[in-house]
Amino acid sequence: VSGGSTSTTTAASSRVYTVTKCGAVEVWTTSTDGGPTKGTFLCQLEDELEKHIDDGFDGIQILQASAAATTTTTNTTTTVDTTTTILDVVCKLLRPKRARIYWIRIAFDDTAAGGLVQMKKAAFLDRFHGTVTCAGLITCDNGMAYAAFDYEGDTSAPVTILALSTDNNTDDNAIHEVDLPQQEAPSLIGMAKDVQTHGCVLVTTPGLVLRARWMKLQQQQQQAASTSTSTSANTASDERVFLLSKHLRAAFWQYYQTQELTALPPSLTSTDLASLESAILLTARQLQQEGCDASSHNPTEWHLSLIRLLQQAEFYKNLSSVGRWTLLGIGQELAIHAILVQSSLFSSDLPPHGLAQKVAQVQRHVLDHAPSQEWSTVLAQVLRGASEFRNAHAESTYDVLLLQDDHPRHLWTHQLKDVLLVQLKHPETTNNTTTLETIIKAALQVHHELKSPEYALVKSLGIGLIRTELKNDKLAHDLSLQYAYYEGLCQLSMDNPVEFSLEPILTATQNDDHDDDASWDDFGAFSLLWFTQQGRYDQVLTYGRLLPDTFGALVKDRLHDYQWVHALRHGQYDVASDALYNINATGQNVDDTEWHLSMAKLAAKVHDFSNGRTIEGEQDNNKRRKRIDNKLDLIGAQLELMDAKGKEVPLQTPDYLLQLALEKLEAATETDDVVKYAMVGLVICQNDDSMDGIATVWSRVIAKELTTKWSVWIRSQAPSRNVLVEETIFGQLWKQVQQEQPVDVHASMQYDSTTVLEDLVMRQLKLDRGAAVELKRLLRSVTTIAILEAGTTATSLLVDSIPTTQ
Repeated sequence: VSGGSTSTTTAASSRVYTVTKCGAVEVWTTSTDGGPTKGTFLCQLEDELEKHIDDGFDGIQILQASAAATTTTTNTTTTVDTTTTILDVVCKLLRPKRARIYWIRIAFDDTAAGGLVQMKKAAFLDRFHGTVTCAGLITCDNGMAYAAFDYEGDTSAPVTILALSTDNNTDDNAIHEVDLPQQEAPSLIGMAKDVQTHGCVLVTTPGLVLRARWMKLQQQQQQAASTSTSTSANTASDERVFLLSKHLRAAFWQYYQTQELTALPPSLTSTDLASLESAILLTARQLQQEGCDASSHNPTEWHLSLIRLLQQAEFYKNLSSVGRWTLLGIGQELAIHAILVQSSLFSSDLPPHGLAQKVAQVQRHVLDHAPSQEWSTVLAQVLRGASEFRNAHAESTYDVLLLQDDHPRHLWTHQLKDVLLVQLKHPETTNNTTTLETIIKAALQVHHELKSPEYALVKSLGIGLIRTELKNDKLAHDLSLQYAYYEGLCQLSMDNPVEFSLEPILTATQNDDHDDDASWDDFGAFSLLWFTQQGRYDQVLTYGRLLPDTFGALVKDRLHDYQWVHALRHGQYDVASDALYNINATGQNVDDTEWHLSMAKLAAKVHDFSNGRTIEGEQDNNKRRKRIDNKLDLIGAQLELMDAKGKEVPLQTPDYLLQLALEKLEAATETDDVVKYAMVGLVICQNDDSMDGIATVWSRVIAKELTTKWSVWIRSQAPSRNVLVEETIFGQLWKQVQQEQPVDVHASMQYDSTTVLEDLVMRQLKLDRGAAVELKRLLRSVTTIAILEAGTTATSLLVDSIPTTQ
């Protein structure tokens, strides 16, 4: 009602109320039939509204008003009827920023003083903004009321019918709404009561007459209807979400037709974010379904247009990460739906949702019953289509962070994770290498993003197929780097250490150049351990140089035989020497043992020059070198006694080698051979510090000639010393020990009449006392002269060192 015009509303009691404009505010006045006095009704209305509206208003502008028939209630005690009149008013509350549309229901008692009894409802119609037109308002005799709203001159917005229902049991007034189909009802000509149904009759501009009424559904029917149309609301009865979705759909179609953002329903801007997001997702699903129902529609265009609307309305920036990923998943599903319906493997009326389950069903059918060359091609097309949509819109349209986002991602391709894994397990169903490459890349991406339990298996199968089926090691290396597939990188490096060296990766890991990617933190340890398990110690040592701490921990834990490498790299030559010496205890062949002992000896010599030449250091190192030399002597003995076989077996024990030397000695017939094996036996015993063993060797040597020479000389005149030395095996052996062995060595293995060795030899020969005494004398004639000669030489050296002046 505007511009000073008037409108009248007639109640059942024939009282007439007139609405006129006074200044900037609409006021209610009465006719001359005794109604409320001028101004009283407006004052009471404003007082009642202020009780219901918290943020206040500047004035009231009445758009439409309608009165209901009186309701008569009989008081059984006094038999007095009470008459009540219901007045429905659609008005605009004027506010400084934006006016609001309210539906007000007022109850009158015609017999009460002042007329106004109670305000039953004051509902903010948040669907509409200030430019809406109330095309009609009627109140039915049963208390139902209907209002029609449209935007005059704007054919893109639908006509909306609102119903105000009254539950007689709870006295609860609820407002419901429905949009009329725009083709049949672009706008209204008129609106009237439907007295038969307590509904309304609508006349549209094309000349159609529509009947509308609101009916209360049973609770089970409500739940069934809700479940069939939405999975976005928190509960099936979340009417608020469905109502917001209706408002958003109306705004969307208006935006889609004009591609211009007009005023939005206040309900969308004033609701909580959770409800708004649920309504957005519900609307996106509904548009997805409706867009795919007819081939003439473009559901992808609808979907992207909805996203643009949300962005321009500044709703999108408040969506959660999950909500954005869900919308992207819907977009992907729309993109691949067109691909599937063109394939003979899928029905042309394929629903636009649940596509992943349909794809899985087709895969099972192909594997179990009907091999198809088309299957893998279609799957690859679907994956490429989803990937292209994602790459084109993920950042620019949906504003999702593909790499840094830790929230769950609701992408359509994620639903294919099991399909992709099965396809990797059955590569024979893939018809060409290009298709196989597409499937492998998609499987890696999906399982990586989902962090699925099968991710490790997918990497192993997928990158393995890249090498075996596609014969593309370069691509396998790139994918191994992209998805941190440690084993693949190590295998490639082992197969081709030049082209696929791990050095750049390990260097970047040590320098923290992997963009703070924690997945590479343990690559160094993994690679060294992996090469260890493969027996590729050369690469362990090569890459261990780049990872000194990791390599050091590995050699202590597993690679004990390579501790010396770590020690040498840190200048710990004594530790390296000891580690090399101890390696020969692991059962390796003699050649390797000799090499390790030689390196140990070299490290010990280097340690002499790096140790500061302290007395204690020299003593320790002398012991170290002597221990090494003894083991080297054992190696020489084994090679001498076992010939070529001695290189093929580990270093044998001293007891075994001594027994072998004695057997060789007994079997020898030539003096030189006896001396040789006796010399080997003495070296073995000296290494083991075995006095009994040394006595055994000497006794066996004497026994070789005991009958032919020594017994004869015991019973008759002894020959000269020269004969004893030159013509006996004992003499030849004694001379060789004396001449060839260093003093500190031959002192422990030489026959010496001044030690207990002589008595041990005699006991082993089992001679009677007289013969033993005579044999000792013969043997001493050899050894005593040598001692005297050694003493004379020492005296000469001492005398030569004294200055001549003294």
